[in-house]
Amino acid sequence: MSILTKTEKTTLSFYDKVAINYHRDRPPGAKTFWRKDLNTFHKLLPSGRILEIGVGGGREAAELIKFGYDYTGVEPSKGLLDEVKKEKLKGEFLNFSVYNLSFPNKNFDGFWTCATLIHMPKKRIKEALENIKLVIKPGGIGFISLKKGVGESFDKPGERFFAYYTKKEFIEILNDVNIKVIEAHKRNQKSRNLDWLTFFVKII
Repeated sequence: MSILTKTEKTTLSFYDKVAINYHRDRPPGAKTFWRKDLNTFHKLLPSGRILEIGVGGGREAAELIKFGYDYTGVEPSKGLLDEVKKEKLKGEFLNFSVYNLSFPNKNFDGFWTCATLIHMPKKRIKEALENIKLVIKPGGIGFISLKKGVGESFDKPGERFFAYYTKKEFIEILNDVNIKVIEAHKRNQKSRNLDWLTFFVKII
């Protein structure tokens, strides 16, 4: 198991502390900003076995399960995972990080990781992507969302660490690890005055 950095441990501790409120604000069945992306993902991969990396409050997990996928979700925050498990969703939920995906190689047909890789230090992003690649079948479809911007920093001292990317920067990273970009978009979340980058990809 790969050891988490100090910044990653700090972010994980934050989510453990706020797990009850975070889940309450993003429960399964709640309206999601990612509806358009969920629908596109389903068009690109109508069925199969999928892995969600970063379950969070379980909001997108519920939607992916409704699509009929054979669903497995991993979440490094035990606090968040405990809250989601109370929902008794149809799927498997495991306390793994992206560095500890203890599955057989080429085990899944696709993956969904929404606003999760934003918490990885940039020096580890290729390691995270390579770990994802190992468990996805060749030709597998994936979705990744990141915050648009430059650099990396904590939002507040001792809380959450964020890495920010430009579209060009992240496409170059994906190319370096042999992940093919199918679509890449910028989306503005008006309610939070925040720009997101979204990537639909294929494992080569």
